[in-house]
Amino acid sequence: MANAFQSVTSGLGILKNFYQGPIVDQFNEDVNIWRGSEKGKFPWSGAQVQRPLKVRRNQGIGATSDGGALPSVGRQTVVQATIAAKYNYLRFGITGPMISASKSNVGSFVRDASFELEEGYNDLRSDCNRQLSWDGTSDLARTNTTAVGSNSIVIKGREDTESALKFIDIGGIYDIYTGTTLTVSGVSVTAISSGTASSATATLTLDTAISTTANDIWVRQGAGTSNEIQGLLTQLDNGTSTVFSVDRSLYVQTTGNVIFATSDGTSTGTQLPLSLNFLQQAEDEAERRGARGINAIYSDYTSRRYYQKLLKH
Repeated sequence: MANAFQSVTSGLGILKNFYQGPIVDQFNEDVNIWRGSEKGKFPWSGAQVQRPLKVRRNQGIGATSDGGALPSVGRQTVVQATIAAKYNYLRFGITGPMISASKSNVGSFVRDASFELEEGYNDLRSDCNRQLSWDGTSDLARTNTTAVGSNSIVIKGREDTESALKFIDIGGIYDIYTGTTLTVSGVSVTAISSGTASSATATLTLDTAISTTANDIWVRQGAGTSNEIQGLLTQLDNGTSTVFSVDRSLYVQTTGNVIFATSDGTSTGTQLPLSLNFLQQAEDEAERRGARGINAIYSDYTSRRYYQKLLKH
């Protein structure tokens, strides 16, 4: 008679599963810009914020001789920036039976109601951090290749230097715009059939067939092209457009400082490595223009690595 040893496979009926907690978050929850904005926030009420900005000095100043003509009368120039409210929401749903089933450590790793609220707030905070670094236009990604009546769509990053899946994930519901015209509404990503977290392009499987053209813009459903927070890039883009009702072409003090680390100091020059000189130049220009110095520095991971190399002796 053959031996009949009890093995793990045959003895599953008497074995338990070991459940090890707590739940491990697989996402980067670092929100530096959000934390920085929290330090300067203040409560307000009403339809919008009107913030006065001094944009020109009194030019009625100057030297003269003893008994000479006095300078012409001058005045201060102040304009009011109009800052419209932006609205971000978190929604989640839990059934009554699920609340009951997760009410103790015996039945669940966490209490589901508090878990959904706390983790959902982290997700909202992360998305607001993204908005605070951008210009309010809601871009998450762009269509890479024109498609007609297909549910397999190739996308790329919102900028050429960003990965395609930086802000796109399975389960997300998106609207697609051609310029400012809504062309596709409420399409859901059901799978990512190709592409990694760092890929320049990725292929998405959608819940419905759509038509989209190259460079169409992908945004969160309902976000539109102007409903998100107008973040740092709104005024730090070196542009002269009207921002917060202030015409920046009229007041140089309201434009941002952009320093190109290139051979000729322009966006078309040969790119040069990050240097302490460029960093000091940025700080000097901030002090020259704003006289308040620098109290925070934000960068992408690549720039941070180059900066750390500069610190090595």
